[in-house]
Amino acid sequence: MLKVYLVPILNDNYVHVIVNTTSRDCAIVDPGVAAPVREFMRREGLTPRALLLTHHHDDHIGGASELRREFGLVTYAPFMEMDSIDFADVYLQEPEHFEVLGTQMQVLQLRGHTRGHIGYFAPSEKWLFSGDVLFSMGCGRVFEGTMDQHYQSLQKIKSLPADTKIFCAHEYTENNLNFFKASGQPASVAVDTYALRVRDLRRQNQFTVPFPLSQELEMNPFLRAESLEEFTKLRLLRNTF
Repeated sequence: MLKVYLVPILNDNYVHVIVNTTSRDCAIVDPGVAAPVREFMRREGLTPRALLLTHHHDDHIGGASELRREFGLVTYAPFMEMDSIDFADVYLQEPEHFEVLGTQMQVLQLRGHTRGHIGYFAPSEKWLFSGDVLFSMGCGRVFEGTMDQHYQSLQKIKSLPADTKIFCAHEYTENNLNFFKASGQPASVAVDTYALRVRDLRRQNQFTVPFPLSQELEMNPFLRAESLEEFTKLRLLRNTF
C-alpha cells in the first residue's frame, strides 16, 4: 500500500514523500531543502529510492542533489529543463511513464509556469503531483512559458478523473480564497463553506493539501475560465493581488 506524507519546508512549500507502508521504501517529490526530509525519513524509518522533480526552481530542487549523492537515488526530471537540472539520471516528457515503488507514473507535460514543467500522475491511486501548475482555488504564475501553454496545461488536468487527488507544492489556499472574494467572482455558498473549513484548518496548523480535482472543477476560477482571454485576464489580476 502507498501513502503520501507532506513535509513542510521554507515558508509555504510542501515536499511530498510517497511511502510503501509495507517495505518502508519511499520516493521524494520536489525536495527544496534536504534537512527536513532527511529528518522525516529518519523518524519514520524510511529508505529513499527515488527523487521526482517537476521543475527547476530552487524551492523545488534545492535539496535534490544533496539527497541524491547521500542516498544514491535515481532522479527523474523534465527533459526540457535538462540544462537547469544537470544532475538527474532520467529526463522525462509526455507521454513517457515509469515505475516507482511498484506503481506506474505517467508524465504530463504541464508547461507555462516554467518552460518544461511536468507533473506526475499515478493512475492506480489517482494522484497528481502538480508542482506549481495548479493550487486549490488558484494556479501558478507564468514565468517562462506563455499564458496559452499554462491554459492548455490546466485543460489537460481537467481531463483527469474527477476524483483525482491533487498534491500541489505550496500552501496558498487561504490567500487564493481571499483573491476569489476580492476579484468580483460570483457569490458561491460552496466557496464560502470551503473558506470557513480552510480557515479552521490553518488555525490548527493543518494542511489544505491534497484536495480533490472535483472540488476545483466546481470552484477554482482558473479551471472554470472558458477561454484563453478570460484565463489571461484573471491571471494578470492575480499577479498584482
